[in-house]
Amino acid sequence: HIDWSCDSQALHSNCGAYELLFWESETGKQITRGATSLRDEEWATWTAVIGWPVQGVYPPYSDGTDINAVDRSTKKFGNNEF
Repeated sequence: HIDWSCDSQALHSNCGAYELLFWESETGKQITRGATSLRDEEWATWTAVIGWPVQGVYPPYSDGTDINAVDRSTKKFGNNEF
């Protein structure tokens, strides 16, 4: 699960500890404060199973192993653009 920011400057991924990790695309270095510094970032895709856009897919009492794949729609609520 690896996703690009719309400007291609950052990536995010999930790890085995069920964390959302952030990376600089040019250097490959981890952005340790990525959740804060990239909180308003627009993401071109979202296939990570962890994060705000996909939090509703987890049923009650589930753990990180219950959802293995997601693919968020690029259509935004309230407009007809894709």
